[in-house]
Amino acid sequence: MTAPTGENCQPFRFVWDGRVLAVTHDPARARHRLDAGDHASLIALGCMWEAMDLEASALDLGLIATLAGSGVSPGKPWLTLEPTPATRTADPLRAALPIRTTDRRPFQGGTLEDARDALSAGGVKREGEPYLRLAEPDDPALRAFVLASDAVLWRDPWTIRDALRWVRYTDAEVRRTRDGLSWRNLGYPPVASLATALVRRLPPLLALGRLAGGPLETRRLLARQLRSSAAIGCIALRTPGQAGLVAAGRRAMRAWLAFARAGMAFQPLSLPSLCVYNSVTGVLPRDLPADLRAHFASGPALLGRAFDLPADAVPVWMFRAGHNGPLPHEARSLRLPLEDVLSAT
Repeated sequence: MTAPTGENCQPFRFVWDGRVLAVTHDPARARHRLDAGDHASLIALGCMWEAMDLEASALDLGLIATLAGSGVSPGKPWLTLEPTPATRTADPLRAALPIRTTDRRPFQGGTLEDARDALSAGGVKREGEPYLRLAEPDDPALRAFVLASDAVLWRDPWTIRDALRWVRYTDAEVRRTRDGLSWRNLGYPPVASLATALVRRLPPLLALGRLAGGPLETRRLLARQLRSSAAIGCIALRTPGQAGLVAAGRRAMRAWLAFARAGMAFQPLSLPSLCVYNSVTGVLPRDLPADLRAHFASGPALLGRAFDLPADAVPVWMFRAGHNGPLPHEARSLRLPLEDVLSAT
């Protein structure tokens, strides 16, 4: 399954009974500060559903989908998909599935019009709910908000712990796990990547890194990433909830594939957007510092102005896009073997 998941944790498992494909969720693999309320997992479920539908379009199949309600018991399907014959034209975004990837490197620029053209060429709607809006990367208020959000990595030890859990620091570890992300895809210089490896082994070093100027360095890198982009994007909902998050994931997947099809690079900016959504829905961790909680509580109004969203829309997911050279093969995310994620009954 080539659909994206947070930190490439791949928390979904599939059971095929000869008629219906059932999708279950593994909460242990999905455990992450940003996945409060299963919000990140539900967005990923939407991405996966969209990828399945794109593949079905090339096989003259429709998918009868049933999304489980909230409070699903552990081990029970979150989603079932029943293939059914249908006369369809292969969706042009299907061809981008194998080349879609996350690129955390600084990009090589571009314009807002380039980003809009990529979405239009891919047939991705930007109006209607879930809303998909673009903004200039040099918007001062937007940039300041994203940079300030980065402080969570240094001031909340659980967020950095959950992220570093999925970084693979050796080629042997990459081949053995076939999940997570290679250190080569962190977007950090090799020395900084080595520092993150030390923090994972010795968590108390996080405080030392904070005193040694680590927050300033990661802020500089993030500022460079933003400046190098053609556009910053945001997906937002008027009706928060399970179905809305899944729909947002489907819209996000189509946008990502449209950029890949246009030869443009893409990076999710999950932290600032999901923390805002988690704040609005009341699941932002209560042990976050008070000033960070207030920062994310201000997000709906600030991001609403930056992206010209309806007054009652809640930001869910953000990304940046721009031109860039091909991502080296060794930096791309691996996938678990099919036999590890699919069983038949």
